[in-house]
Amino acid sequence: MDQLLDAALSAVNIPFTVLFVLVLLYWITVIIGLLDFDSLDVDVHADADFDFDADLDVDADIDVDADLHLDADTHVEVGNAEIVGAHADGAATDIGGDHGGMLNSLLLFANLGYIPFMIVFSFMVLFLWTGAILLNYYFNPDLGLGMAALLFVPNFVVSFTAMKLITWPLKKLFYHMRREEREIESVVGRICVLTMDASPERLSQATVARSGVPHLLNVRPVGDDTILRGSKAVVVSYIENESVYLVQPVD
Repeated sequence: MDQLLDAALSAVNIPFTVLFVLVLLYWITVIIGLLDFDSLDVDVHADADFDFDADLDVDADIDVDADLHLDADTHVEVGNAEIVGAHADGAATDIGGDHGGMLNSLLLFANLGYIPFMIVFSFMVLFLWTGAILLNYYFNPDLGLGMAALLFVPNFVVSFTAMKLITWPLKKLFYHMRREEREIESVVGRICVLTMDASPERLSQATVARSGVPHLLNVRPVGDDTILRGSKAVVVSYIENESVYLVQPVD
């Protein structure tokens, strides 16, 4: 243990040790409730936002504003890949262009965008720290900075590959965990049709079209007015603890 501590605190390994300690502190704060699990999560965009899975199912919402406007819901099965909730905005994104494509493709290849950032980062730091300790112990016993810099290259490649492989199975898990969130986001802002009168006193129901298929929602009006059966309303928000959507009539 003393030998491991000495190696971890050596000059060539201390940067990785600092990162490893910071990651440990982060997970401790998450466990005791001081931080949310996704408090340091990041959004990755590669001309669109994608969620992948094995045996994939595509529910895309595309909005392109350039010389043309396209708004479509698509359901696509591509081999054994699933893309869900894709969104692209032509006003801010050059569809099919190379702007930011290389960096975003690398981040997506590292499973960022599918798995929370801190999980990917934590595995990467763990493998880098372990690799630095072992490589410097066996191939850099004098702890020279030059040799440590050279050893960083294979260490990074192996760590990145190991991180990629170990986080790959987690993509399906987080896809299913975020399915409900994606469904809520795809419904809010859409027009629904009341299948029964909606009043503040009792729960009502409405249908909304998603991917060309009508979905039944539990709804309640925003204000005190009753919305009659057959009327159209817009879905404005979702109350999670009641599992009900708030709607208001279309003027």
